[in-house]
Amino acid sequence: MTDELARRTARLSDHALENRMLSILARQLAEQPGEVLQTLTDLLVANGLAQSAGIGIVMMQQGDDLFRWDALSGGIARLKGVTTPVDKGPCGDVVRQNQLLLLRRADGSAQDGAKGEMMLVPLQIDGVPVGMLWMAHDRAFDQEDARLLTSLSVFASAALRWRHHARDNSVAGDALVARGLQERQRLLLAELQNRVRNILTVVRSVFSRTVEHGGTLEEVGSHFRGRLDALARTQLGMTHSLAGNIDLENLIRDELVSVGIGDGPLVGIEGPDVALDPNQAELLGLAFHELTTNALKYGALRVPGASLKISWAVNMEQGGGRRLDLIWQEQGVPAVSVQPHHEGFGRELIEDALPYQLGATTRLDIGSGGIRCSISVPLRSGAAGDKE
Repeated sequence: MTDELARRTARLSDHALENRMLSILARQLAEQPGEVLQTLTDLLVANGLAQSAGIGIVMMQQGDDLFRWDALSGGIARLKGVTTPVDKGPCGDVVRQNQLLLLRRADGSAQDGAKGEMMLVPLQIDGVPVGMLWMAHDRAFDQEDARLLTSLSVFASAALRWRHHARDNSVAGDALVARGLQERQRLLLAELQNRVRNILTVVRSVFSRTVEHGGTLEEVGSHFRGRLDALARTQLGMTHSLAGNIDLENLIRDELVSVGIGDGPLVGIEGPDVALDPNQAELLGLAFHELTTNALKYGALRVPGASLKISWAVNMEQGGGRRLDLIWQEQGVPAVSVQPHHEGFGRELIEDALPYQLGATTRLDIGSGGIRCSISVPLRSGAAGDKE
């Protein structure tokens, strides 16, 4: 097993750690919501996920927008309660841009003196950024760190929402808000636990099937690494929606961009907005990864002048339901092009796993002009055009 594969396999245990952290935060949000912010940053540092971490809340003082550091852990904890201008540094950028930021700190100039990287995510109330959560470490952060920090930010935002209602409502109203938050967080925790179990099941299955299809150790490691990266991209995309849904077009484009492929005269992507649920997104994301990898090695993304068109539509079924009908069509690939040494995981995924797990109808043809793959998947009610 390569060092890189060993490292990525070891990261799977992080999901169990994440589950424990989410359980702690959910319980505290229900019982002591005022302590959630400090507990969150303490958990990041105590579990080695960050060397320092903090939460800044935007406040106004004498006409100026300031960050008040309501929670700090690690080497910078002494500054808890201090205020700094919002317009100074990257902390203000993450609030203004209302999106995750990743910064390289090569000179150790931050207040905690650390080098390495700093990751920041906005905290929101009803979609409006009201603060930010950050963590810093002397190692490089990756997509798993981004997904984790975004998940944890949900609890910090919920705590701020509770604080907002507690300030603006009566005692009776506070109790009602607290009960509502408790129920919402109970449901959220159950959903998060289910997602963790599901993704671990998928990862174990992908690993075992990758090994079963053989090849050298380096080939197995490379295939598994690519599939694990595809799953990580899907998980990160899910964090943009509390329901965990992901837009089909974004799922496809993220896979192509990961290998340096963008729009152009030889690559066409066309179809309406479609929101996929987590299970659909994970499996279809893997299918698109397999098709993209094959096209890079043997097909339309390898052969000069060949083209790839990915198109889809949402059609009504007789019973009133809706189906996503997608076509992956390669053209211009010579009939004598190099073919894969073995047809394994990708074909099995498309022809067996998608029908069994998603109720899909699929067909994969390798013709003289390249691969043509059709996938028809039943959609949940309201999925088309609903990005949540």
